[in-house]
Amino acid sequence: MRHISLIGVVALLLVIAGCSQSFPTAPGDSGGDVISLRNTSIGIEETVDKNSNPDSADIGNVDGWGDHTGELQFLVVEIEYVNPYFYTAEGYPGYYIGLPMCYQIKITNTGDRIYEDIDVKGTIEYYETHTSDRWWYPDETGNTLIAVDKGDALPGETEEIWWEIDFLPGETVTLETCYTPTWETVDGLDQIHIEMRHHNNGPWHAAKFYDEPEQSIFCPPPPPE
Repeated sequence: MRHISLIGVVALLLVIAGCSQSFPTAPGDSGGDVISLRNTSIGIEETVDKNSNPDSADIGNVDGWGDHTGELQFLVVEIEYVNPYFYTAEGYPGYYIGLPMCYQIKITNTGDRIYEDIDVKGTIEYYETHTSDRWWYPDETGNTLIAVDKGDALPGETEEIWWEIDFLPGETVTLETCYTPTWETVDGLDQIHIEMRHHNNGPWHAAKFYDEPEQSIFCPPPPPE
């Protein structure tokens, strides 16, 4: 009975982890190539607990990055995906493992001040902790059931940093990058993690004022057979 129970759990995890094609274009969309899934303009200074930040133990600002979060009230961050192959039933854009995905970060300054020398970082991470059947790329032992944790970076070049960006009043700055999910990637929903800081030569967290791990979500299903 215990053996059957474990099999059932694995099967359930595989169902939860998967994401598959549902719509060739965005639901309710006329067929455009770009869809925005999340528009964020928040004051993290009202919600962040600086003492819970794991980076706060590092050198630099001993209180972590919360000291700089008052910068956010006039910055709007938006993610747009370029040329998705399909959309899931939930409206998430899909990009097959082994094929390129491109996205844009659009940051708008809605205030009257100038934001100078801002570094912007985008990292692609797993959105869910789950186990999935990576049948197309077994590990070194031949196993295909691969476990990943939420917040783990996907394999390959998943991090992009844009250095010393200026945001003028009323200006929208568009930053674009592309990433190809490598064969080692486990299928399931993924997240785009956006961070911003004031440029400096110290550790990243010391001048960070924006950190949104779930800025946007997309789906990389298994590679086409």
